[in-house]
Amino acid sequence: MKTIKLGVLATFLSLTVIFSSCSSEEQVLSSEAPTSELLKSFKVKRDLSGAYSLDFDLKNDAVVDRIYDENTKTNQFYLYSSDQRSDRKVSEIVNLSDSKLKIGFVDTNTDETPSITITDDNIALAKGNSAELTSYEVTSHEDGSYQLDFTVAEDVRVDFVFNENIGAYEIHLEQGKGDESSYSRTFEKEAGQDLKIDFINHFSEYASKEALIRRPQIIIDGSGG
Repeated sequence: MKTIKLGVLATFLSLTVIFSSCSSEEQVLSSEAPTSELLKSFKVKRDLSGAYSLDFDLKNDAVVDRIYDENTKTNQFYLYSSDQRSDRKVSEIVNLSDSKLKIGFVDTNTDETPSITITDDNIALAKGNSAELTSYEVTSHEDGSYQLDFTVAEDVRVDFVFNENIGAYEIHLEQGKGDESSYSRTFEKEAGQDLKIDFINHFSEYASKEALIRRPQIIIDGSGG
């Protein structure tokens, strides 16, 4: 009987040690702060003059380094955690390079790399090719959606179409009876898929021929979003 009691006691002590160890591990795991994204949102906009700019919001304890990659012609922004404890808003002037504007973010907390690429003409050199569109801006939201706000010239008709063949949302701009001058649309981006938005400018070259110019073209990409 004494042997049985000692065996039970040894088993009990062994289980106690195991449960205590598991409990300690759970406490360590639960005390680790979850990894969070440092980038709240960003906005790329083109004003009436055709100049582009970038605004973005950083979460608490975040700092940013900007590097221009000559090889890829990309404005790259690296986001890091720091000891700072206040939200930050950053504004940057960004320029087209060979009719393209590339902006990328590298979040070192999450390894996510959201990016946006815009193909556009220099308004000063475009000779009216995109005269219907006067200004626009694209804004990302924390829920993963993107908002497009834009204004058009007087008497411009606007039609929204989804082109399944190329997987792009098309915004057709054509001279005609226009009801509004300011528009706003929200787009959902599917994980692992590019979000493509094209402005289609309609021009009548001759009485029986119409020219279609895709400018600007917007592609939004990002890992996990």
